[in-house]
Amino acid sequence: MTSSPTVRIAAVASTAAVLLATAACGGSSSGKQSSSTKTDNGPIKVMVEGAISGPIYALPEMVTGAKAGVARINSEGGINGRKLQLVVCDDQGNPNKGAACGRQAASDGVVALVGGLSIYDDNLLPPLEKAGIPYIASYDISNSDHTSPVSFPININVIDYAGIGYMLAKRGCKSAAGLAPNQGGEAIIKKDLSYVSSEFLKKGGQKFQNIIFPLTATDLTSAVATAITKGADCIALITGPQQTVAALTALKKSGKNLPADTNLATVVPALFAPLKLAAGQFTVNGAYFSPGPGQTNPAVTQFVADMKAQNASGPAAAADTLAENAYNAVLIFAQAAKGLASVTAKTVFQAMQTLKTDTGLTPPVDFGATPPFADHPRDRVTTEVPYTWTGTALQQSGDTFQVP
Repeated sequence: MTSSPTVRIAAVASTAAVLLATAACGGSSSGKQSSSTKTDNGPIKVMVEGAISGPIYALPEMVTGAKAGVARINSEGGINGRKLQLVVCDDQGNPNKGAACGRQAASDGVVALVGGLSIYDDNLLPPLEKAGIPYIASYDISNSDHTSPVSFPININVIDYAGIGYMLAKRGCKSAAGLAPNQGGEAIIKKDLSYVSSEFLKKGGQKFQNIIFPLTATDLTSAVATAITKGADCIALITGPQQTVAALTALKKSGKNLPADTNLATVVPALFAPLKLAAGQFTVNGAYFSPGPGQTNPAVTQFVADMKAQNASGPAAAADTLAENAYNAVLIFAQAAKGLASVTAKTVFQAMQTLKTDTGLTPPVDFGATPPFADHPRDRVTTEVPYTWTGTALQQSGDTFQVP
């Protein structure tokens, strides 16, 4: 198991440490020159953007994670003596609002985006590219996430997809069905599923079939029934948190306890616990060391403590991978920014090009490494962490593994 640097364990008081600017995200940028390239002695702005609320994803814990990361860095002196200020922009699952968030980042002088999740990054990223603002720990969901020069993804990347195939083949599955929503066009989602099937077949699987359903589907009974009818003996899920729950609910109602695997970023324990899945039926893989039974990683312990210090409630308090990714993105930003003579979008972007980061929350990531898949040039993560659902929580189930 990958070792982690020693991290001082202490809760951080949230109200004094976090400077929070909440963005309405409804306006457009003005004709003024972007302040993202200006320097001063005031706070350094970073933004968390994504589906904080919305019809498909509703992920308020991302904001709490980013707040906790900002509080952590500010409690340690900030960046070269300057405090971080968090700007929040909720795209509400709306492509126009996603684009507006990108424009606002430029007009508000944001120097980096940190760890949000949106299905409309194809709308968000063009304004960021124009302003030269890096998007740290983005999720590789949209085409732009793995091709844009300002995108630095960690979660839900092509390696995670290949890892799903690896995990199912390792369990002895021979005939797998890959379930995924039609997001961005059938050709794109078929390509994503091909990374699952390729690794699955390479590791001993014999048959893989795609089952693609509408993006807005909330009942996946039909998709699961199709998989069973076609002889699948395991299920690969490239789905968001709510649709993953819908698929597992349909699978349980079918009476078939087929093994299933998905990406770590889709697992929100509070949503999964009520399903009462059999221990071991559901496995997960991803880039992060996640909180759970037996997890002694000091960086993860620090993350959990810092989340609790925010005093959030309900879904916003979930110390899951979505929150952890936002928290980690702030730590990565700090690593890139510290030591820079001038902290601007341009200088942080340049620093990110060759940054080798090891926050302890993931295996080490080299953003300057050669990408393992040429058609995903921004995906640099190659190490996966395996997990098993115990019935109530995720538990790491072995050492990390490399894909491909």
